[in-house]
This record gives sequence, structure tokens and C-alpha cells, in this order.
Amino acid sequence: MSTELVLKALKGRMPWSVAQKALHLCGLPRGQGWQKTISKLCEETSLYPDEFKKLADYHKQHILFGEKNAHLMKVGTAVREQILSQMRTIEIPNSVVQSSYPFALSEEDMNEAPVGHTLVAHERLKQGEALVYAALRTLVIKEEVLATDFDDVGREILTQYAEVYGTKLVRTFGFDVLWVPYEGEHVDFLVDCPRGMNLVATLNAMESFKEVVKRDLSSIEWSKSENLFPLIKGMYENDDEGIVVELAFGTSTASLKHEKMRRGSISLRDELYHVGGKGALKTPIEPYKISIEWSNQLSSQVYSKLELNLHSNSYEIGTVKPYLKDAVIRGCFVASDYRFVRNRILSYLN
Repeated sequence: MSTELVLKALKGRMPWSVAQKALHLCGLPRGQGWQKTISKLCEETSLYPDEFKKLADYHKQHILFGEKNAHLMKVGTAVREQILSQMRTIEIPNSVVQSSYPFALSEEDMNEAPVGHTLVAHERLKQGEALVYAALRTLVIKEEVLATDFDDVGREILTQYAEVYGTKLVRTFGFDVLWVPYEGEHVDFLVDCPRGMNLVATLNAMESFKEVVKRDLSSIEWSKSENLFPLIKGMYENDDEGIVVELAFGTSTASLKHEKMRRGSISLRDELYHVGGKGALKTPIEPYKISIEWSNQLSSQVYSKLELNLHSNSYEIGTVKPYLKDAVIRGCFVASDYRFVRNRILSYLN
């Protein structure tokens, strides 16, 4: 497994803000951004053999738990054991996608890839087991345009700017995961949800993924995904629950408000304008969208910044029983990160 292959695979799915922490935790040096880091580390591969093995493991964990839209399904302990038992009988079919795993296919090989979800791996961790499926996706990505990629005329134009960014459409493979812990009553459907992926496409991918899993594990009686809508208000009203960085809500004056604030340790709950406006109302606000951040300590110097997004819409707050099943979780790069956010969700469901 080449160093360059691992680094480019990470670049394709891990935000740089997350990757810096992964590299730090491995004891690897970092450059300014992905491109310079890849160039630097490819030249120094022989200096860090153990560190790169650790980084390859983080890549695998990010496939399982990084940048996901999650549906949690309560099946009970007996059904969970049935799922594990049936998972262990499934054979991984040979395919061009499976032979490439844990890396995405090259642009040329993508033309030979099967349509829809393809089972590529059965992963076993200390806390549970996972079936990993791959499916072709299209993303809109934003990346820095480097002057070194152009001729003299192009470089002269670009050097007039401190930074230049461009957007482009890219084809890649999403890795979608059925995660079955060894403990508890829930199993998780996790669909890749990188920034730049269309939300409707993410929701459609989740539904098609669940259908494929139900087909492959046909003897299982599946439940409905948990309703996460009550968590929006429950988490907002708990002052000890992370830092609120985004909030949308309805008011008794029939207006809709949408607030965002990402400033370190300041929570929207305590922001003066928000507190003052809420205090002027005669009735409580009705939140329907929230984003919450937590820090998860991974070492004495490395903290993950984890974000849970529970985003519904104003229509739902007017229904008899508002329903939300999608939890978009960002910032994870190891299993313990995902476990942290999952446990926060389960503490309200239980």
C-alpha cells in the first residue's frame, strides 16, 4: 500500500481541518494544505513506516464513520444478534470495486463499475461489525488553484491574489455502512455525506442503501428509523449539551428565524441578541433545525471538533407529530469520535 495512495484517498474524503488532527495524532509532519502535505510526506515515506500504518488505519475508520448521514434503528438485542449472525454468512462478491477497496477507483475504472450499491467488505472492530457498500457519486468540490499549475502568463495573473479557489464536479465512490455494535438495541445506517454533496442525493442514497441491505439480510424484520426531531428542542434546552452553532426556529409572532455563529466557545444559547429576542416573546420558541459542536479529547494535545446537524424544516413544527430521521455527523475520523456523538443521541432516545 503506497503512501501516496493513502494520502490521496484521505484528501478525497477527509476535510483538511480534520486531516491535520489525524496527521498530528500519527506523529506526521504537515504542510500548508493537502497538496504541500502530500508532496512533503511522499518524499519522507521511509522516515515514518509505523506512522503511515497508523494513518492507513485512520483512513479505514474514516470510511466507516467519517462525514456521514446516520439513521439509527432500534431493533432490540435479539434482532441485533440475528443481524450479526446473518452478516457473517454473506460472501463478498468479486468486483472491480471490491478489489480496489479501501480506495476509490480511478476515473478510467469507474466506467467498468457496476450500477448501484456493491458490497465490498465486512469489517470487524472491537465494538462491533460493519458491512461496507460502495456506490458511484458526483460531488461539487472547492479547492485551491495553485500558480505552479500554470504557465508564466497564468502564474503572473494568479500571483496578484493571496488565494484563488475553483469549484468542479468530480465522480467518486461513496462508502455506505451498516454498523452493528456488539452492545445495545440499535443498528446504524451510515451514508457518506461529504460537503458538496447535494442533500437530495444524500437522502436518495440512504433510501436505496437501506433497500439493498434489506435485500441482502432478507430474513430480518427491520424497524422504522428513530425519530430525532424531539432531540432538536431537547438538546437546545440543555445548557450543558455542547455549543449551539446554528439554530432555526419559529416564534409566537409567526416569524421564522435562522441564526449561525461559529466563534470558538460561544454558544448561540448565550448570544445576547438571541437571548434578548427570546426574552421578548410571550411563549417559548419552536426549534426545527440545530447544529451542535463538541470537543472529544483523543490525546493530551489533539481534540476532535465534532458536529451534529439535525436539520428539519418549518413545515414539520406545524404537524401533529414532527418526524426527522437524518443526523448528519461531521468531524469524526476515528471510531471513538462517532461513538461520542452516537452516545449523545442515544441519551435522549433512551
